[in-house]
Amino acid sequence: MPRPPALRGVPETMLMTLYHRALETRRPDRLFADEHAVRFVDRIDHDFARFDDWRLRWAIPVRTWLIDTAVRAFLERRPDGLVVTLGAGLDTRALRLDNGRATWFSVDLEPVRPFWQELIGDSDRNHLITSPVTASAWMEQVQSEQDGRDALFVAEGLFQYLEEADVKAVVRDLRRRFPGSELVVEVLGDFMVGNTRLTPAVAGTGSVYRWGVNDAAVLEAWADGIALLDQWFMADHHPERQGHLARLPGLVGGKGQLGKVARLRLGPPPG
Repeated sequence: MPRPPALRGVPETMLMTLYHRALETRRPDRLFADEHAVRFVDRIDHDFARFDDWRLRWAIPVRTWLIDTAVRAFLERRPDGLVVTLGAGLDTRALRLDNGRATWFSVDLEPVRPFWQELIGDSDRNHLITSPVTASAWMEQVQSEQDGRDALFVAEGLFQYLEEADVKAVVRDLRRRFPGSELVVEVLGDFMVGNTRLTPAVAGTGSVYRWGVNDAAVLEAWADGIALLDQWFMADHHPERQGHLARLPGLVGGKGQLGKVARLRLGPPPG
């Protein structure tokens, strides 16, 4: 594709995630296959070598694998459901995990649109909404097309870049507008939030971690009816690929200080 608009800050991290999904796909012991990511990286004119951080070669694949598992489980329970990815970038789950019945929405900022249009494109069941995640207009659009279907919201590589007040506002608004929906969210711990510099590929984009908690159960207190259903600590998974990172939980006060993926129910369903 022609050279895309220059990206800097958090929008650039979408290319970092894409690159590591492509690297994972090329591994003989891969956790998942994302041939779309491989093709996209080959077509985008960008210095992807900047993102070649050995820590992320474990963290991004494990995060992707955990969220893939949660999305598949949701679609088994609700095959006609809506899957809405916040800060989606070039997320390919609608291409990789689609069951032929679900509806997919990706929400991200305007700089993502040229990439999306060139590489993915809208279809009858896969749509891009360009909007800040903190705005309400995108929620209204999803509501208008929900038609009584259950919804799963995915926040991957997003909330850690927002202030806590903004994260709370988004979660509470989802709870109010989509009662009974589920949220699958990546959550960093305090150690990670205080040490963006320890992930040079992230720091190199000019991005800064701003929010995290050591236990996602904290989110249950944000609004009535929010319930933590699952919490998967990344340090528990694939230790053979962690290298020196395997020692980190013991050095910083536990695995909650690092990354995890949580699944929450956002209140009881209506009626």
